[in-house]
Amino acid sequence: MVYWVNEDRPTNSAMVHRGDCPYGVPRYKKSEDGRWHGPYYTLGKAELVARDTGHEVSKCQTCKP
Repeated sequence: MVYWVNEDRPTNSAMVHRGDCPYGVPRYKKSEDGRWHGPYYTLGKAELVARDTGHEVSKCQTCKP
């Protein structure tokens, strides 16, 4: 399983997604809006990267990583 982190600067959040999540597929973002981080091959690594962004961390409620 792979995991992605969606850093969203306007909402001050970093959300962890599973690689098979329909919302967890990296999409184009304007750099001022944030960016995608990954892929990561462990949930722990994705959570660590999410925390390191300095934003509020959450997990996707659709894919429930």
